[in-house]
Amino acid sequence: KKRALDSLVLLELAYQRASAQGLNADPARIQIALENYKEQFDGEKGFTDYLTRHGMTEVDLLSEIERSLTINIIYSLEVVQTTAVPEEDLKKEYEKDKKLFIQPEKVSIIDVYLIKDDAKASKKKAKELLKKLKADPAQDPWKLVLDGTFMVRSLTVRKEKDKELYDAAKKLKPQGLSGVVETPQSVHIIKLTEYSPERQLPFDEAKPKIEEKLKGPYVDKKTKEWEEGLKKDAKIELLLDAAEQQAEKKPEPGQAVQK
Repeated sequence: KKRALDSLVLLELAYQRASAQGLNADPARIQIALENYKEQFDGEKGFTDYLTRHGMTEVDLLSEIERSLTINIIYSLEVVQTTAVPEEDLKKEYEKDKKLFIQPEKVSIIDVYLIKDDAKASKKKAKELLKKLKADPAQDPWKLVLDGTFMVRSLTVRKEKDKELYDAAKKLKPQGLSGVVETPQSVHIIKLTEYSPERQLPFDEAKPKIEEKLKGPYVDKKTKEWEEGLKKDAKIELLLDAAEQQAEKKPEPGQAVQK
């Protein structure tokens, strides 16, 4: 009970601070949150029944959502965004295992893909398509008119998974067009759209990822300091409702009252 009351007190103090600073949740975000909330119920009736069981109206729920989002804003501004991991801790983590911060090789292509039902016919069709592509100043595979014998797709190829396409792509310059490429099951024409080699990320590029990994304990510490700051100059008065006051004055037979 004490933990629950402490939590409610902190939420109220946070909301008051946000309000004093003129912070308000975006109405569009409030509406989106409401729609997302409704999705967990079985239609409008299920949602209405839920509100009835909890003695709430949709306006009450909107108010709670607005309050929650506003508290999230002040928490993000004053805790999450102001928490920093010491630079020496970040560098230590980077040096500990650099191989975790390697950017893999990337080979991206546009692939004109023909299934090899009949190898001879598929190769002939591929040569016809290649001729059309070479006649196009842009050599754009997406301009080919589909006729049911081939498809065009964007693809990131892997050396282990797509060996023939990978090998063909590596021979091309960016925006370069291949000849007819055969695999055991298919025939292709490819255009290289992007190539970037594997490389070790320097510390400055790896830093955001490391900080995200290590930030948790520092956010927890900053949160406790922030909560103490909220309570420091606050006047806190807990008002028990009439039923709870009556219960403390006159306990039920056989029950003890906790003080």
